[in-house]
Amino acid sequence: MGTGGAASTGDPVERLRRWERAGGIWRVMGRSPGGAVVVAMETCAGEPMDQFTSSDPELAGYVGEREMSDGSMDAGPFFHGTKAELHPGDLLRPGRESNFGDRDVANFVYMTATMDAAIWGAELAVGDGRGRIYRVEPTGPFEHDPNLTDTRFRGNRTRSYRSREPLRVVEEVTEWEGHPPEVLQNMLDNVAKMREQGIKAINE
Repeated sequence: MGTGGAASTGDPVERLRRWERAGGIWRVMGRSPGGAVVVAMETCAGEPMDQFTSSDPELAGYVGEREMSDGSMDAGPFFHGTKAELHPGDLLRPGRESNFGDRDVANFVYMTATMDAAIWGAELAVGDGRGRIYRVEPTGPFEHDPNLTDTRFRGNRTRSYRSREPLRVVEEVTEWEGHPPEVLQNMLDNVAKMREQGIKAINE
């Protein structure tokens, strides 16, 4: 790997943490034998914003063996789309059937920091009720949803995350507008095609 990039000034660890809390992503572009780390900073959509090099041992310890940030510092707020009727204080736990693929039991619960992704969750969720969106808060560690991160598009533009720990419902979000019927139908057709092809969500 290369070791380009301007030398970092200030606290590089806090710089990365601030970036993560805002929903940004960082990637390790190189590590030198002398301990310098080259870090590239991107928007959640994968657009490059900055790159720097630092020999600060605290930075090396912070990034560890990771090649990119795991999303665990995103400050939210977070949302969850579903067709279930929930109430403040309720806990969303892993162990329910997935809405995608063969509907295997999901080992994770999911949330997003973008309203559009939450709307898709509400519209695509299995069930007969109306779509609902709730503001939620994680009760434990979370990470990028690998089904959406660096798969079709670089980055995590929907700021979608998953956790093995419950999500606590804070409140229902009542003011939102669904996608146009033709856009929703196109997505439903794509989901149905994925099921026919046996495409499953990454569940590990």
